[in-house]
Amino acid sequence: KAMLMFYKLLNIEIPKELIDIRNNMKTQLHSIESNKPRKIIHLSTREQLHEMYNLWTKNINKILEESEDVKGDMMKYLIVCCYCTMPPFRPSEWLNLKIVNDDKDHEGNYLNINTGKIIYADYKTVKSWGKIDMYVSDEVLDAIRAFYEYLDDVEGYKHLFTTDKHTIMATSNFCKFFKGIFNGCSPNDIRNLYCSTIPFDTPLEERAKIAAMMKHSVSSQMLI
Repeated sequence: KAMLMFYKLLNIEIPKELIDIRNNMKTQLHSIESNKPRKIIHLSTREQLHEMYNLWTKNINKILEESEDVKGDMMKYLIVCCYCTMPPFRPSEWLNLKIVNDDKDHEGNYLNINTGKIIYADYKTVKSWGKIDMYVSDEVLDAIRAFYEYLDDVEGYKHLFTTDKHTIMATSNFCKFFKGIFNGCSPNDIRNLYCSTIPFDTPLEERAKIAAMMKHSVSSQMLI
């Protein structure tokens, strides 16, 4: 695995022998997974995610006008934008994200809505990737800007997904909320869908970018 990563980082063609080893690893993993009870999910392509985003975007104004829970429906739309228009993050990486509207440096993980730039300094695989900066999709940025004034303040920072008591939503509650939107699919299901549908001929540079955005461990990235 370390040797494969070495070739990827240097953008050097990987020898056939190493490719064969990687393919054998994938085959073995597939064999193990095949013997597990299969979970049936109702989304299987990125096109379905795009269609879902388009449908919500088309109807969001009407939904909010008729809503009896504007905050809840607003958060549903934010989730659709976050998971249908860009490489999907872990729930904790959205839940703990501070939303700021200035160009100052802040501690932890934060998103500058003036630029769309995210800084991640505290997350599960930080030892593999270190501090990361990236940009959210235009769709996500537009939605956050539109709802910014309605976001809850928690300890001096606005956050995307909060409870009625103005606290950050727990991961378990976020996942339950998420499944209600995605017809039973979990955030991890969508992450797996995204990885499994990366075209085979995707350039290594683009694969590395996707891996960084999704913050995979090095071992997971080997299999993309």
